[in-house]
Amino acid sequence: MPPPAKIEIEEVDFGEDFPLRLYCMRLSSSCVILFNGGEKTSWTAQDGETKVAFREANHYADKIQMALNNGDIKLCAKKREILDTTTEKPYTELF
Repeated sequence: MPPPAKIEIEEVDFGEDFPLRLYCMRLSSSCVILFNGGEKTSWTAQDGETKVAFREANHYADKIQMALNNGDIKLCAKKREILDTTTEKPYTELF
């Protein structure tokens, strides 16, 4: 992640004709997990060529949320990292 910005953007609008479908999980104002996406080939995320990426993003988001809820991982606010609660070392790969 880049260093903290001096300005904060609350919303980005790419318009209706933006050709990509992007998936992410916002953990905090300084930590966002990006997942796969792809070119839009249908009106909804559940249809078309991005449906596999959509299901995978939901699957991983559920696992991450469960690990946060169980205390298996936690956010380190100062360094913007996800830490293993047992070792206190940053995760480089969650799953």
